[in-house]
Amino acid sequence: MLGFRAETTVRTNKLIISVAKFFRLYSARQWVFTFFSILSAQTAAWILYEKFFETYVPTAYHNGVEVLALTISLTLILFPSLYYFSYRPLLETIGNLQVARNQLVDLNQELVETNLRENYGRQLTETLLLANQAFSQSLSLDSIVDAFLDFLFDFVPYDVAAILLPINQSRWVVFKSVRQESGVKTQIEDSKVYDLDQLPALKMVMDAGRALIVSDIELIGERQPGLKQEQMNSWLGIPFKSDHSILAVCELYKGKPDFFTAEYLKLTEMLVHVATTAIQNAMLFDEVRTSRESLQLLSHRLVEVQEKERRHIARELHDEAGQGLASLMVGFRLLEAKAANSEAIPAAIDALKQILSDVSDKLHGLAVRLRPASLDHLGVVPILTNYVDDFGKKYDVLARFETIDINGRLPLEMETAIYRMVQEGLTNIARHAQATRVDVLLQNCGNKYVITIEDNGVGFIPEAVNKSEHLGLVGIAERAEMLNGNLTIESIPGVGTSLIIEVPSETSNSAS
Repeated sequence: MLGFRAETTVRTNKLIISVAKFFRLYSARQWVFTFFSILSAQTAAWILYEKFFETYVPTAYHNGVEVLALTISLTLILFPSLYYFSYRPLLETIGNLQVARNQLVDLNQELVETNLRENYGRQLTETLLLANQAFSQSLSLDSIVDAFLDFLFDFVPYDVAAILLPINQSRWVVFKSVRQESGVKTQIEDSKVYDLDQLPALKMVMDAGRALIVSDIELIGERQPGLKQEQMNSWLGIPFKSDHSILAVCELYKGKPDFFTAEYLKLTEMLVHVATTAIQNAMLFDEVRTSRESLQLLSHRLVEVQEKERRHIARELHDEAGQGLASLMVGFRLLEAKAANSEAIPAAIDALKQILSDVSDKLHGLAVRLRPASLDHLGVVPILTNYVDDFGKKYDVLARFETIDINGRLPLEMETAIYRMVQEGLTNIARHAQATRVDVLLQNCGNKYVITIEDNGVGFIPEAVNKSEHLGLVGIAERAEMLNGNLTIESIPGVGTSLIIEVPSETSNSAS
């Protein structure tokens, strides 16, 4: 029996060593539990052998039986330990690995999204740089707007886009509008003028001073450039701002409701910010070029007017005064020949008086056209009253001149300028308006004088006018500016035209 115990102990210890090698990563608690489990297995094997196998199993089979007993005992006692301290940590490890795998998947997704954002940001920056280069290569407003609309379509797939420019506080002109359809850009409307009341969405942008999105444009009755009302739904408007003033407004339309998002708005704002400086430079360049052209036209006009006046004066002096003086000379010779006949002298003298009267009238009319002497003595009101009345008679139109709150004389240089501007305005009406009624109003508005010249003629589009054909209007504007004033032109084709000239009451400039 002792031999069996010793032999069993040796075999068990060998098994313990093998198990220890297998579970060498066990904790101290696991080691203790496993060790006592093995000792319990030894005891169980000895009891099983001594009480059962030694009695009932032949001696020849004892070696095999003791191994079997030990195996059964170890299996019954050690298996729970192996499961608890081996498979359970393994399962926990597998669970931890699954959690780690999920975390790695999430991290990889974040890295992919970050990479996509970085690529998108890099592409966006490159596109904005290309846009800035394209905008900076030209000082033509038309070219810059074309490039802007092309780049904008890459950012925001609009159906229709329009760029509107302010004429004044209440009127806007469509500078350019295009339609994008199947990747093809077509121009749909230019130079159409709208009152701000016709564009409620644009008015909201002006009032707010910032970009706005309208999910359904039909709800506010927006009048869309060149489109039927039912074609477009979504609307986005964004101003080009510079120094608290609005240079222009970009309008985008889309047939799909609720199309424009905050992201689209952000992209549009970025491109508008890049284009604003270029658009402002182009506008300033246009102003300088227009001013230079106006000066050239005025210079040419001045030379033409001077030559025309010289020809007119020469013709008047030759045809009227010269002929009258020649007639006087002939009359005096006849009078001298008739001196012997006293009865013929009175009739000859009367004829000479009539000739002198006609010559005097012609010279007076010529002087008035050059500069009425009575302007210095009587003032501008009676002079304009007579001038407008004569204009109506000459051109067979109903012409009226009225004043409001004009008491006494105005500064001399202002009276001269007002007379010249009214004279030029009426001349322009006679040449172009085909009017049947003309009204001239001179009004004192406290800190300024306002001269209004209205007609019911054919009218025109002020923004589309060829300045070379309306140098009279350019001259009026120049005279008003010389008095620190301004000229506003309001005209509707087929209805008529109003020239509104405003000059401050106090001025030190001369416009004569």
